[in-house]
Amino acid sequence: MKTKLSLFFLVILSVPTFGQLKVNAGNDTAVCISVSGFDTLELGGNPTASGGIEPYTYVWSTSYKIGSHIYGASHFLDDSTSSNPKIVDPTDNFLKFNPT
Repeated sequence: MKTKLSLFFLVILSVPTFGQLKVNAGNDTAVCISVSGFDTLELGGNPTASGGIEPYTYVWSTSYKIGSHIYGASHFLDDSTSSNPKIVDPTDNFLKFNPT
């Protein structure tokens, strides 16, 4: 019985465990649209991730509603799966992009 119990703990302790994923997508950024137009802005700065299971993937999300239509991040960004997407279609209202 002692051997079986020791074997059980050995197996449990040898299973790889991964910590919770921690993500830093850079500083918060406010963008203002002027009358003269809009300069393309890159999100994310120098994003970093640790913990979890590699390889890491990037997904940016947002939600913007006009009437009954809801626009997601892919409407406003050139690539919502890039580590540093560019805002290509701004709005004059507040948008919050969340990296996941």
